Amino acid sequence: MHMLLLFMPMVSGTLLFGFKQLNFTFNNSQEVFNFESKKVYESCVPTSFQVNSQGKYFISLPRLSDEIPATLAEVVNTEIQPLLSPFPDWWSNNIQNQKSFGSITTFEIDLEDNFWLVDNKKKALIKLSPTGEWLAEYDLNNAMKNNSSLVDMALDLDRGFAYISDQGAPGIIVVNIALDESMMFLFNHFTVKPDPSFWITINNQRVYNDTTEYVKAIGGIALSCDKRDLYYSPVTSRELFAISTQYLRNFNATLASRKTVYLGYKNTASQGVVISEKGHMYLTDISESNVLFYEQMMPYPDYFLVYFLRHVMNESTTFLWPYSLSFDNNKMSLLVLANQIHNFNQKTINFVTPIYGEYNYWVYEVYVNDRSYLYRCKDVVSVHSEIDIPVWIYALISILSLIMITLTICAVKHYRMIKKRHMTLIYN
Repeated sequence: MHMLLLFMPMVSGTLLFGFKQLNFTFNNSQEVFNFESKKVYESCVPTSFQVNSQGKYFISLPRLSDEIPATLAEVVNTEIQPLLSPFPDWWSNNIQNQKSFGSITTFEIDLEDNFWLVDNKKKALIKLSPTGEWLAEYDLNNAMKNNSSLVDMALDLDRGFAYISDQGAPGIIVVNIALDESMMFLFNHFTVKPDPSFWITINNQRVYNDTTEYVKAIGGIALSCDKRDLYYSPVTSRELFAISTQYLRNFNATLASRKTVYLGYKNTASQGVVISEKGHMYLTDISESNVLFYEQMMPYPDYFLVYFLRHVMNESTTFLWPYSLSFDNNKMSLLVLANQIHNFNQKTINFVTPIYGEYNYWVYEVYVNDRSYLYRCKDVVSVHSEIDIPVWIYALISILSLIMITLTICAVKHYRMIKKRHMTLIYN
């Protein structure tokens, strides 16, 4: 298995979109003037990027300012200068509308082109149809804290669950879609908290400086293609963890806190992570401005060997802080959104004359001959049974098996004893 990985060639990523600043398809010149004169673009940073089956691209940006005109948009005018067209329309993104989006921090598009939006401000998971009709809203109030900051999500639509990482109040929120229930798991657990001794570096330079800390808790999360394991890592950490989703779906937080699995070191800080239908893991390498590939992920420490991690892209690709990953399933390619979030937070980005190349935000496309985990597993032997069986049932089966064996042994001994007595009577 791993021999294939050793010889996997690195490829050049194709720049799909480059943005000096995020700009919108405004309705009139006054809106343009207000946006530019107030420098609203300095508060706009992309955090999630997806493509649907029709080849349409969508982007989300947190509403860090009430002046930001939209928090979810379609990327249009792609042949000239990419612009953001509020999706599904302006009114749905207008904060004057009480039913509008609040702040979409991350989202996914499922295989039927439905949108699943994580709204940090409304504290809700929102489902839209492919054309933007509001289909459902799932309340996250019971799970979120006052300082919650939701950053990534993964979907298990076969069982009806969604998983959301909370970086502000470190933990994992689990949503039972069928019951519209949500619960926080692993809250402040050591596996979701940052490692304060770890320094994030980019091109051998420490992020920020020697006196300013950059400490971030859990970031990207990824489901295995059979949806039975969830992988995650704090951003400020080299460590990778996993937990079986059976301990999250039963809504027993105490049990789940004892069932985490430490997989090992990955030698870098990572923000985005995804797993494909082939069981391959892709995770961002912040230090080297690249994406790492691991051929076959399994939730066992003995199977995760750091020296089998390989870069996907060669050194000709230029960007800073790869933030999130997604798949273009039609093109069998990986989409990499980089947003130099460290410089954005420090307010050192030059939105007129970018310091690092031509752009400040990048979306790269990399052909990997792979598709989303949402397709379920392909050419992968699952490490789990086909049917989700609770642990207590396995224990009960084991106990009953021991009882049956004991009874069988006793019956055989009893039969032999009776037979011996019978033979004695005959001979006497």
